[in-house]
Amino acid sequence: MGAAAITWKTFAGKRVIVHAPEGSNAIRCAPAELIAAESTVAALEDLLQPAEKGGPPIDIYLVDPVAGAFSGSGGGVGGGGIVRTVFPEGTGEPVARTLTPALVERWFGPNALAAGPIVDGIAGVVAEHTQTGPSALEASEWIKAEFEAGRPITVMGLFGKDAGAVGPLARENVSTSFVAFLAKISEQGALGRFLAGYKPDKRDEAAVVVYQQPLA
Repeated sequence: MGAAAITWKTFAGKRVIVHAPEGSNAIRCAPAELIAAESTVAALEDLLQPAEKGGPPIDIYLVDPVAGAFSGSGGGVGGGGIVRTVFPEGTGEPVARTLTPALVERWFGPNALAAGPIVDGIAGVVAEHTQTGPSALEASEWIKAEFEAGRPITVMGLFGKDAGAVGPLARENVSTSFVAFLAKISEQGALGRFLAGYKPDKRDEAAVVVYQQPLA
């Protein structure tokens, strides 16, 4: 026998549409997910000041862990939305972690995604701003503790050939702390201009134009 068809209930906002299966645990999180996602998109627009903010709403599909076995960004459900698995304790990582790369690519193109640590840091800063994730201060304190323990890491370590060896917690904290610093020292929209001009093969070119110095 084939799998039973899923009936989706839709929660529509201005910028985001959240879908969840009828009768699922995930559906109980859908209203809160919509609020967090709408706040996240607004915060990203405010921080990055993209030239074009339009486009269709982003679809987010919330699924329970068993249904989430087929999940990923795009693919099995919805034909191109973001899939987030809802565990009993909640959806896990802040929605900014999944919305940020999707909107960075929409607004600034695929080259901008190659600035992975910066995109990660933007997600961290926005998660703090929307009160859905830890603060940049917490990230900086973690980095200080690692340095004092003899395990220093810099943002350039996230770009290098050994970046894959950096753990996810270190990546999130270092990138968030660095982007929070960039946001503090520059005018509104500077990060967006950096992403718009970013070229993977000329990594520092956009940084010099926007910040008058290379990334590090």
